Amino acid sequence: MIARVLRVLISAFVLLLFVTLVGFTEVLTVRGESMERTLSDGNQILVLRTHRLPATAQRALVERGSVVVVADPSGRGRLLVKRLVAQGHQRVRLTDGILSIDGLPDNSVDSALTTPGESWGEFSAHPHGFEVPPEEYFVLGDNRTVHGDSRAFGPIRLSQIRGLLLLSW
Repeated sequence: MIARVLRVLISAFVLLLFVTLVGFTEVLTVRGESMERTLSDGNQILVLRTHRLPATAQRALVERGSVVVVADPSGRGRLLVKRLVAQGHQRVRLTDGILSIDGLPDNSVDSALTTPGESWGEFSAHPHGFEVPPEEYFVLGDNRTVHGDSRAFGPIRLSQIRGLLLLSW
């Protein structure tokens, strides 16, 4: 009798967990090479849909170094997979191909993927780096030779972050 009740409770818990995850997770396919070495074209990713959570929960989950899914700021309706490298009030700088955040080298990806002498347009124009505005985020692809990221469209708002990478295969 106790074993049966326990099985029912475990089954109910698994069903509840499944229903919760179905509403808050999504499987996406990576397209393109902007996250190469971390994610390749065609990889599948399981994403936590952070945009469905309250803003305070989103801020707590999304942190520097996270791989996030972002609504394409160009308005093309695409989702982009990028790494969050800096957040509000942090200073982003590229010097001789080395990315630094608040004066410290960023070690989130292989520095070989940043081209020495590379310019980031308006973000390179700031002699002491670019300060990310409050409540905004600076995202980059891990393959820094591909430019479809904050270097092209600027910092993003929390509302543009659609999800957080949980798992890839």
